[in-house]
Amino acid sequence: MPLFMPTYGIVLLMSMPPYSLPGMQTYRLLTIFSTLFFTCLIPGGLIFWLKKTGYISSLSLNEQKQRTVPYLLSAVSFMAWASFLTEKLHAPHYLAAIAIGAGVALLLILLVNLLWKISAHLTGWGGFMGGFFGICFQYGINPVGSLIFLCLTAGLLIWARLYLHAHTPMQTVAGLYTGFLCSFIPCILF
Repeated sequence: MPLFMPTYGIVLLMSMPPYSLPGMQTYRLLTIFSTLFFTCLIPGGLIFWLKKTGYISSLSLNEQKQRTVPYLLSAVSFMAWASFLTEKLHAPHYLAAIAIGAGVALLLILLVNLLWKISAHLTGWGGFMGGFFGICFQYGINPVGSLIFLCLTAGLLIWARLYLHAHTPMQTVAGLYTGFLCSFIPCILF
């Protein structure tokens, strides 16, 4: 589920030092729950409301033309998340940059989606990977085992989307690279 990717990423980050230290518990919980709220509950609730009102026909947004409004509302919510991280939690710049990158990724797939279908599932996973590797780059961590695991998982997700006939191979790869680059580049620049 693409909407859970930022929360998975934040949970992973918050399990690492210095966030895992005992004195950081309140900060860790605020960061995790604000991420869940802004990147999952708000967009998911809006998508559910759009389905209930008949604006969209499926919660999985199978219809290409019905993705524009949910993607736009999700991007706005992601930008609000970035603002909350910066203004209220005083999060490190790289974390806010990843949040902004995720919002930009949503805007990019919204624009691409006007002409061509792109995988939001792979964009979410690519964003997770890009943020993870951006942080590893920032701290000089060599995550070989994680690299193998994340790449294998991306391959399985690509296979699943192809098996379900939800996307073409190019749509999945484009989604993966869009998410990865939109999270990785801002993280290493800031």
